[in-house]
Formats: sequence, C-alpha cells, structure tokens
Amino acid sequence: MTMTEIARRAGVSQATVSRVLSGRGGVKKSKEEAVLKVVQSIKFEYKNRKARQQSGLINIGLYFSGSNFERSSAPLYCKYNTIANNLPPEYNAVLLPTEVTLDKLQQEINRRGIAGILLTGHKCTSELQSVLKHIPHVWLNSHEGQSANSILRGNETAGKMAADYLLNKGCSRLGAIRVPSHNPGYSARIDGFLQQSYTRGNEATVFPCGEDTQYFEDIDWTELEKIIDKTFDFLAEKIARCDGFFCPDDRVTAILYRILQKHNISLFSNIRVVSCNNDQKSLAGLYPRPATIDFAPELTAKLAIEELLNQLNGIRKDEKIAIIVRPELIENKDIK
Repeated sequence: MTMTEIARRAGVSQATVSRVLSGRGGVKKSKEEAVLKVVQSIKFEYKNRKARQQSGLINIGLYFSGSNFERSSAPLYCKYNTIANNLPPEYNAVLLPTEVTLDKLQQEINRRGIAGILLTGHKCTSELQSVLKHIPHVWLNSHEGQSANSILRGNETAGKMAADYLLNKGCSRLGAIRVPSHNPGYSARIDGFLQQSYTRGNEATVFPCGEDTQYFEDIDWTELEKIIDKTFDFLAEKIARCDGFFCPDDRVTAILYRILQKHNISLFSNIRVVSCNNDQKSLAGLYPRPATIDFAPELTAKLAIEELLNQLNGIRKDEKIAIIVRPELIENKDIK
C-alpha cells in the first residue's frame, strides 16, 4: 500500500502520512490516530492482484515478523517510510501479511511475485528461516537467531556510549534496566554498558524485570508497568542508591519515569537516565528529558535497500554483509 492510498483512507494529506510514519511530529492527534489506524490494519487488508512485474516493476516484500505492529516503536515507521521513498522507480514495495502460517506466507510471496524481502521485527522462527533460505532478504534490525549478523553491532556500542555519558556526568552508582525482549540487541546494549562501566572502574548493577519469557513486546503496557514496579518494590533500597540509569528502549523508559516518581526517586539534580531509540512520541511527556541514543533508522533502511539490491543484481559476498550504523547519543538539555 502506498502513502497515497494510506492518505486517502485516513482522509489526510500525503505530507501528514509522511510526518506520522517518520515520527517527526507536528500532527494533530486526531489525524495521527487516523493514519495509524490505517497502517495497523494493513496486515489484514490485501487485494488479490497480479504481480506487478507484468508492468515492468520488481516487487520487494516488506515483512514484519513481530506479533503486534501496534506496539512497534516510531523508528520502525520511519524505516518503512524511508523504504517507500528510496526504492528505485523500477521496484515496488509490497506489504506481506503477518501472523500467518508458513504455507500462507509462501503463497503470498509466490502470488505477488516477490523478488526479495526487507524484514523488520525481531522474531525469527525456524519456519520463517526455511522460507528465507530460498529468497534474497535483509533484516533491518537485530533478530532472534544464531547467525553472526543477527545482532547489529551498533547495539553494544550504544551501551558503551551510555556508560561513558553517565560516568562523564559524574554518576558513580550505575544501574541498568533489563526487560526480556525478542530483540537480542537489548541484551547486547546491556552487555556493552556493563563492560564499559567495568573497564572504567565502576561496577554497574542490573535490575532484571519479569520472567525470561515475559517479552515486553508481547504484553500490554499496564502489565509491563506492574512487572517493573514489582522489581522496584523488591529492590527499592538498591535502586534508590543509583544516580544513573540505562534503559534499552524509550518505551520502557517512559514507564520507568512513572515508577521512579511513584517511589519518590528524584529525576532532577541527582538522577540521570540514558535511553535508546530516540522515539520522540515516547519521550515527549517526560521531564527532565532523558538522554537517548539514536540508531539512525533512515540510514539503516537505505543501507538495507542497497544490500538487497546488490543481492538481486548478483553482487554477492561470501558472507552476508551486516548493516552497521554508528549510534549517536542525543544529550538531555533539561539538566546541565
């Protein structure tokens, strides 16, 4: 589905769709909700149509491997928008249905004449892997799996940057919030944070929240808040001693703020927080605003397109190329 069609269904302009999908903001709440409602329904609405290679276009599939598109972060929308705007004119982006059986997914790929797939989300089941064996594909983010490139290298770097930032700001008692996630990049971020803290003579504490199988992408925000709150009740004394926190996702950080305030832990002069993803919708209502690490979703999407087109054009390497984007820390301006 093109941005023109999304705009038509939502009753807004194409520019409004672009702003919503890229996470740039500046859109009325009612219009934003209208666009997201259409986007979130995409996976259920598909028209039977012939593969567009017949009109000279090559179809590229966009596949979201997660279980709930609605809970996805703003960077995901940004990646989709970037793909739509940067595919060469001879290529056509086609959204593939999610949460379908292996046979159904393969049928959709065959019916639509999909030449290659760009994947988002973090689940990579054995069934999905069996489909991907037979078609060129590129992941736009870290995902489950044992391959060397299943975790993008920028994740560990992000954790190290967070540790350096907090230590350079004078924090000496660091804590990291670990929430089970389908995204293995989250563990890599925590590992990088702990490694860099130790390297600089500081022993950071990890606060695990929830059971190992309680992936935060699969539960609603109310339940996630209860899980994190329970951890804080249990470890309140240790948490209260921390003066710097690292959280691997802005959406979790928003909940962390509520819980810190509930436990009367000040977020002003004596506490600093570093988060990840630069998801402005999640950060918008937080004060003081945490520092956050941006993974350049637009650049990631452009590199993924380049790699997939190389595969389709026979420009292959002995090994799959990992998409590596150096993250950027965006500092909090509310606390000097």
